[in-house]
Amino acid sequence: MAIELSSLPKQNTIKEELIRLYLGCIGQALDVYGAGVKSVVFWKFEKMSGVSRNEIYLYPEQFVDTIRSIFGAGVSSIEKAMIREIKESSGISYIDPSNLPTALRQLRSYFSAKVNETL
Repeated sequence: MAIELSSLPKQNTIKEELIRLYLGCIGQALDVYGAGVKSVVFWKFEKMSGVSRNEIYLYPEQFVDTIRSIFGAGVSSIEKAMIREIKESSGISYIDPSNLPTALRQLRSYFSAKVNETL
């Protein structure tokens, strides 16, 4: 299911909409592994990086480091599955299939452009 832009109510800022879209997409990718896994990944990201989950879009490498620390040797297949899920849920026509940090940066750029289009 694709993540949709909201109607950008006045109380929402562009940054809040970007965060909502970005986290929604990453959340869908992590939901494949269960809601508990998603919660643990977000919690561990916050603990390891000292940054809120709302700022994952600014720190894709640290987010991927968190995933790698949790899943260890099985991380390659998980990263590829997340990239597939991100592509499907975001509607991006092309996303780097081999590199999760790059895919996350592409996702940020894509949603930034979409949010700016609605202004």
